[in-house]
Amino acid sequence: LILSDRAVDPGRVAIPALLAVGAVHQHLNRKQVRMRLSLVVDTGEARDTHHMATLFGFGASAVCPYLAFETA
Repeated sequence: LILSDRAVDPGRVAIPALLAVGAVHQHLNRKQVRMRLSLVVDTGEARDTHHMATLFGFGASAVCPYLAFETA
């Protein structure tokens, strides 16, 4: 399952990546299907190792920090 914030425009605002990952992770746990899939986060918010570590801690299996890649 890919959670992304790339399609942001004035009509569609993104919620914080940590909030989205935590909510999806908890919902999948309650439905007892969390172990059947992985959560991949495609976000521009993750710019340092601490933020990526918190995403992993909240349930992400992988993180793609596209804004950090574009900046480098």
